[in-house]
Amino acid sequence: MSEPEPLALVTGASSGLGAELALSLARRGCRVVAVGRDHARLSAVAERADGRVEPVTVADLGVGRDADALICDISSRGPIEYLIYAAGSPAFSSVADIDDAMLDNALAGNLRGLIHLSARVVGPMKRRGSGAIVGILSTAALTGRADEGAYAAAKWGARGYLECLRADCKGSGVRVISVFPGGMNTPFWSKQSHLSPKLETYMNAAMVAEPIVSTVLAEDAIGYTSTLTIERK
Repeated sequence: MSEPEPLALVTGASSGLGAELALSLARRGCRVVAVGRDHARLSAVAERADGRVEPVTVADLGVGRDADALICDISSRGPIEYLIYAAGSPAFSSVADIDDAMLDNALAGNLRGLIHLSARVVGPMKRRGSGAIVGILSTAALTGRADEGAYAAAKWGARGYLECLRADCKGSGVRVISVFPGGMNTPFWSKQSHLSPKLETYMNAAMVAEPIVSTVLAEDAIGYTSTLTIERK
């Protein structure tokens, strides 16, 4: 009897890097559940994957009960082997203009959702002795920049959380991978970001997805790549 295809959960999969990660995983033999807020765009991604990507719409992964419902639903399909948290929320302004709404948005999309989902999949992964939890962070989690206070605070928080999770999982067979991509030409830089970078100089998300997926799928009896930084030229 052949081994079942591994099941991957990818958040932020309606566009940009999340969508490209879902498609790359599907091409490499995974069953993929693509999660996001926009069902129409998720369905468009699924249509590109010849039935190997299933779109699932979730209102807010920063809310524990929504994370509970999602994991319960997906686990009925089989064990989740890969959790790739690629969801993210722009939150850019001068420090003086950071307010409650901006801070809540930054923390919900970039940090709380990651904590909620990883906390719910890590136990079953440890019991199986396999799996990978991947946080798509940003070079903003490595270097502070003006006008990125709320965003960087959430991303640095996610970086610290993943380091703690990695220590917790050491020796269990569960890999915890932190990814730090530089600027990409994606819908993330929409009007809601309030920034207008020169996107023609930014990286192609499909090209960025490939080394990430290669790292996630790589198996080694001794060690693994725990951090991956992808910089623009």
